[in-house]
Amino acid sequence: MGKRIWNILKEQNQGVSLLEMVIAISIFSIAALVLLRGFAQAGQVNQKSEHYMEASALAQNVMEEIQAKSIAQISLAFNYPIDKSSDNVSRFSFLRGQESLFNQTDGITIQELIKNSSGDFEPVKTYKTNVVDENKMTSSTLSKDDGKTGSFVSRTSGKNAFTYYFEMQNVQSRGEEFDVLVTYNGSDSSSYKKDDTDYYAKNKKNDFVAPFISKINTDEDAFLMMQENWDKEAVIEKMIKRQHAYAKSLWEKNNRQGEEPEELEYNEVWKHTKRKLIVSVKEEKGVTKVLAHYYLDASNYNNGTTYGRMDLQKDDPNVTESTNFAHLESLETTIFSTEPGKDLKNLYVFYYPNYDCVEEGILDEIVIQNEQNLPINVYVVKQSRTTEDGTKVPSKDQEQKYRMNLTIEETPSLNGNSNWFVNTGIFRAKTKLLTNLNADMSEEDVSKRKSISQLTLGYRDSKTGRNIYGRTAQMILQFNSVDNQGPKERIYDVTVQVYKKGASDRKYEGETPIITWNTSKNN
Repeated sequence: MGKRIWNILKEQNQGVSLLEMVIAISIFSIAALVLLRGFAQAGQVNQKSEHYMEASALAQNVMEEIQAKSIAQISLAFNYPIDKSSDNVSRFSFLRGQESLFNQTDGITIQELIKNSSGDFEPVKTYKTNVVDENKMTSSTLSKDDGKTGSFVSRTSGKNAFTYYFEMQNVQSRGEEFDVLVTYNGSDSSSYKKDDTDYYAKNKKNDFVAPFISKINTDEDAFLMMQENWDKEAVIEKMIKRQHAYAKSLWEKNNRQGEEPEELEYNEVWKHTKRKLIVSVKEEKGVTKVLAHYYLDASNYNNGTTYGRMDLQKDDPNVTESTNFAHLESLETTIFSTEPGKDLKNLYVFYYPNYDCVEEGILDEIVIQNEQNLPINVYVVKQSRTTEDGTKVPSKDQEQKYRMNLTIEETPSLNGNSNWFVNTGIFRAKTKLLTNLNADMSEEDVSKRKSISQLTLGYRDSKTGRNIYGRTAQMILQFNSVDNQGPKERIYDVTVQVYKKGASDRKYEGETPIITWNTSKNN
């Protein structure tokens, strides 16, 4: 256009006015400006592209570490990035040579994060002798040797359940500095490894760990700790002493024939006593209560002498259940109540199995009564112990031979499931069962614990009395193992997000990542 104007002026052989000159120069300026802006934008695109490529390279490095390591190894690496068991080198291969910068001022910060009650990220608390004990630590790695070794601690409850966050601050990639946020999401929205050989466990989550009493939320969780001796005083006074008195009366009646009866030994009687614990969950006027009572039956005990039997009254027509010293039933006691309007979430029952007389068959029985079908998780946790002489109980032989009965009672018809037993493949109870029964506790290395058969599990309709046992009961109750073996079957949704430097300082709030990579990781 500029050339055309000049030719017209030349052909007309006229002079150029100031206005015409200004217009011509303006046209040239606009064209030049457009051209220069194009070069500038191209430069910005190239710069952004380079920035993206650098962030992508960093994301790839982090993702390669994730693919090569288990979640336990990743957690150990973020909590203790320098491997003190191997020449103090970085546990992240792409950061080797930069160890002197780790967790130093203006260096590279590598750590695990957790979301607090406000939903903000904060660094976890790692174990420190005499400073942060196991109950106060929030890290997913427990190490008592400053990271030389460590064990993964699965987070099974609360807002951060089965979700883990890790970050790197100020990490360089080709001269640029970035912040990296890694998220392992193993919550209910994630998936689980399928076991096609186990039909009842296709959605089984067997990554729950045995609970610690100190970590139980007493506002919404109830727990019952049964001691080794449930009620020693009552057993002695109401069973053993009454048996002794009755035995002496028989001896007197029989003209004192034979040796005078002696009082039976408590420990021996207790070893052979059948024990039944009944725990009930009831809701009334917005308050949920947990009640418990027990029933003891020592009628099978016999010390081999004429009067040394707990069933001496079995042929006495005058004996009633209330006067039968071979049996003892406690009063029902309330062990927990929620605040009005609050729900009970978990019920924990800790008990010491009777390993002393495993040859006699089943001596332990626990019944959980949830007749109102309240949605709760029930944990039944067997405990190990050490005797006065230092013997650890149970032994491998005791674990192999131990058997017990566990029954969960509900009323399916309350939820319109009167014919629940017709299609047990799809029916699910409101009670979910988690237990470490069937796990061999005699093996101290939890990773080597084998599955054993200890539990006879039943699901009972409290209205009709109908019972379902075994694998079908496990399926109905969504049975899970709490064996302290960690999340070996959970599939995590893993996200790696690379941000501009400084995003971590703002707790990633409102920040947009430069790049996001996703994957799934089985442990």
